[in-house]
Amino acid sequence: MSELLVVTSLNVSDEVSELPTAIRSAFEAHAAECSVREVHILTEADEQLVTRLILQVVPRNMFKVLQTDKRPTLAVLFEHASNCIAANGGRAAIMNADVSFAGNADISRCLESLKSFSGGSEQPIYALTRHDFSAGTWAISLFEGCGLPNMLSTDCWIISNPVYLETADFYSLGEMNCDLMLNYSWIRGLQSLFRCLHPAS
Repeated sequence: MSELLVVTSLNVSDEVSELPTAIRSAFEAHAAECSVREVHILTEADEQLVTRLILQVVPRNMFKVLQTDKRPTLAVLFEHASNCIAANGGRAAIMNADVSFAGNADISRCLESLKSFSGGSEQPIYALTRHDFSAGTWAISLFEGCGLPNMLSTDCWIISNPVYLETADFYSLGEMNCDLMLNYSWIRGLQSLFRCLHPAS
């Protein structure tokens, strides 16, 4: 069942003739995953240009481009995702444009885990760290200066209930430390579940 809405942001200049490889790969992955219902792309760029670039990669029926007056902040992305959940149910993943899930099995595990934590009065938010596929295996490629993997870096947040974050209205996806600022700004009543801090062996 397709129950996951992916919400992301994307900005391209008028001179761009195709999407960057990493974004193309992520969009292709979303289109191939039956668990993903739709992908909403908020952009301050020309809506027709972004739509044309997306159509080079994936069919339009699953991807919806929404133009904004300025670069969408994380507060705007969460508000859009929350309004969609309130109207249509399901769950939403707010994520960088150049990342995707490894497959339907991973999406199912995330959604089942989120569902198991959603029984109480708290509203869990699933925070995921990017893993890159290299040399035939998945691994964290972002490292701290001391050589340890940076497991606090977050590239995706999954929510099952509306979450409105007014305090996240001054930074956007892709900005340095936007994930740390967002994680710091969680309002009372929300529980942040860092799966990346409990890696499977």
